[in-house]
Parts: sequence; C-alpha cells; structure tokens
Amino acid sequence: MTDAQKEVRDFIALYWEVKERHPSIREMCKGELDGKQIMARRASKNAIYEIVLRLVEKGHLVQDWHKNVTFWRVAEP
Repeated sequence: MTDAQKEVRDFIALYWEVKERHPSIREMCKGELDGKQIMARRASKNAIYEIVLRLVEKGHLVQDWHKNVTFWRVAEP
C-alpha cells in the first residue's frame, strides 16, 4: 500500500469513528475533519477516486451503496 493509499484509508476510518458516517469524495479531497487538516488536501476528485478504486481492488476498502449513493468503508480484517 502506498503512503497516499494508507492516508486515504486511515482518513476514511477516522471519519467513521468521529462522524459515524462515511466521507464523500469531496470531503476526502478537503482532508479535513472537524476543522482540522487530517490529510493532504487534493485538488482533483479524480485523484482521490483513483486511490479509492485501488484500495477496493486490493481489498482494503469495500464499496457499498445506500439509496443510490456510493460510499466506501474499511474492509473487516
């Protein structure tokens, strides 16, 4: 897993712990949680989406849907 992939995976896990919901791609791009910068800000939603897709392919994240909204959660060990 690359540093960027680990950063995104950890952000998704922390976001769930704090907010009890999964972050959107836009929220992942911001990299903020409760006003604090948790991970590097990214200008491109496509860059985050590509990282998320690689994490799904590698089994680190699970892609799911709720009411036609896609979200990603950390895979169970």
